[in-house]
Amino acid sequence: MIDTPGHVDFSAEVTRSLATFRPPSPHRRDQGVQSQTIANVRLARERGLKLLPVLYKIDSPQAEPDRIIRQLHDIDGFDPDDVKLVSARTGEGVRELLEFIAAGFPPPPRAGSSLRAHVFVSDYDPYQGGVLSVRVVGGAVKAGDLIRFMSSGTCFAPTDVGIFCPELVVSERLSAGEVGYIATGIKAPSFIRLGDTFISCEIPADVPVATYRETKPMMFAGLYPAGDMSINPLRDAVQKLSLNDAAFRAEAEVSEASGAGYRCGFLGMLHLEIVKERLRREYGAWT
Repeated sequence: MIDTPGHVDFSAEVTRSLATFRPPSPHRRDQGVQSQTIANVRLARERGLKLLPVLYKIDSPQAEPDRIIRQLHDIDGFDPDDVKLVSARTGEGVRELLEFIAAGFPPPPRAGSSLRAHVFVSDYDPYQGGVLSVRVVGGAVKAGDLIRFMSSGTCFAPTDVGIFCPELVVSERLSAGEVGYIATGIKAPSFIRLGDTFISCEIPADVPVATYRETKPMMFAGLYPAGDMSINPLRDAVQKLSLNDAAFRAEAEVSEASGAGYRCGFLGMLHLEIVKERLRREYGAWT
């Protein structure tokens, strides 16, 4: 499910989710159809996704479901009979929504026997290296299989594969239509690219999974180690953060005034502040 954020700095996350899943589209019952919702509906329709409008918080005294349903019809062209009404607080409509999704949405495609999987999130573990969140489109993958990234040609054998429950749970394999994780064992973050497709080295596929468009930075800023801190902690932090923030760009540079650091691209000021805070909280890198 995609809850469309209003700030433009989060647009890359929505685009990435649309490229990976087939989500319903929730709308708040009191705010009406927002501009970012219209933009994201258009993106989803360009990808041929089936959409389900959902109005939530219908238990609120300010709820105006009839007005918003008319907006959805007039602006987005949704059939009023297809709009679902739910309340997380009271539970109203939740079971009906889940049953409709299970019955009415198409199952994941199981096209082809050759392995193809889409990398939509990645994290770094000091013991397992890069840990990829993936959607398997074709074939299957298990620990020990020799697979490679289509963009770089880097080959690796996963040390573990599994599912989210929500913690990581090891499984025998991941097959077409499933979402799970792959522990790569790769300790060099630069080899991993969000949005990439990985395939089997033995029976390679030649068509990548359709991915999202790369976002372009809207602003740039220099990040340098604070005080007398070495560049090494910042270098490690920037490489690891790049694994799960597809909109973040960083290139090494040297300033006469500040020394070694990074010239970084961001979607906006909010994105910049979030990156600086994550570097500090998650990796101990002060800038």
